[in-house]
Amino acid sequence: MADRERAREFLERSLAIRNGGARRPRTHGHSAALATIDAEQGRVDDAIASDREALALAVAPSAIERIRFNSRSTPPAAGHPVEAKAQLDK
Repeated sequence: MADRERAREFLERSLAIRNGGARRPRTHGHSAALATIDAEQGRVDDAIASDREALALAVAPSAIERIRFNSRSTPPAAGHPVEAKAQLDK
């Protein structure tokens, strides 16, 4: 568990360094990585929010599909079966 918390901390730090202190949006990669960490730690609502952010930021079709594929297991774990089915139907 501590390793995941540390990974989240490093991701947040790298974003701050990348942005030079400015409040710019994350990259889809940062958001997707945070979604994975949040899901593994049981913070499924945060994971869903990060997945949505990653999808909004992604441009390449391959990135969009990778995020969709990885995010499909999160809603059922969060007790959101309707949302999970909607993602599978996309």
